[in-house]
Amino acid sequence: MWLKFYPNGRVALNSGWAGYYKIDGHKLKIEITYIQKWVYDVLILDGEINGDTIKFYKDHYRGSNRNIGHFSQNKFADCKYYVKSPKPPDLKDPDW
Repeated sequence: MWLKFYPNGRVALNSGWAGYYKIDGHKLKIEITYIQKWVYDVLILDGEINGDTIKFYKDHYRGSNRNIGHFSQNKFADCKYYVKSPKPPDLKDPDW
């Protein structure tokens, strides 16, 4: 799984989800559209930036503080940390 951050505040995930991000110091907040059980919602990912690494510590639906664990629980450990890497040469820039 990868995340791509754009200078205009947009973020894209390789799963086809897209949304917006905000950075406040070392804190990162991403809001993306999300579907589960055929219901659309806004998923909020709260994380921390440390150098070239992002660690998500909470993900929840807008209006709820309950951590649902899609990006932050141990059973999803492969999605818990993201490390900055260079853009592959064959990956084109999006047009939006």
